[in-house]
Amino acid sequence: MIDFNAAEKYVSENRDFIETTLAEFVLTDTLLFWSDKAEIKNLQKEQWQPVLDWLAQQYDWHFCTTEDFCLPQENEHNGELFAGYLKTLSLKKITALYLAATNMKSPLLAVAMIENILPAVKAFDLAFLEELYQVKEWGEDAAASNLRQKILEDLQVIEEYLHGTLSAC
Repeated sequence: MIDFNAAEKYVSENRDFIETTLAEFVLTDTLLFWSDKAEIKNLQKEQWQPVLDWLAQQYDWHFCTTEDFCLPQENEHNGELFAGYLKTLSLKKITALYLAATNMKSPLLAVAMIENILPAVKAFDLAFLEELYQVKEWGEDAAASNLRQKILEDLQVIEEYLHGTLSAC
């Protein structure tokens, strides 16, 4: 179980560092790196693009995606915009965003989750879209499955914490 009191204390004491780290992290967000394999790319377009479209409409963040490992330079400005967004968040929301983003490797999905656009289960599915596709293709690895289950449970607890159905202890 996540100790939200400790997490809030850490974020409170290190907020500038957390904001800087998340603003840099958003430039390497999972949603920005698309597969070159047609089946996976189609799933990404179908499932990830609506999140990117919502972020563009809601926050004017227009992230470019890539099919290789090069970071799109056009995204630099969005890192600055994202940093500004982080400054508007309450301690509870930035703590939840930080915890969710590190679990999913996606600050963008974490934003959609804390802003009630995506439930935790859907955010998890999107974060692990390619990995879950590979499981169907090649079979399950027990250790990876256990880790994904732990991450899903953590995201659900973060969601409960955000909605006030779980106290900070």
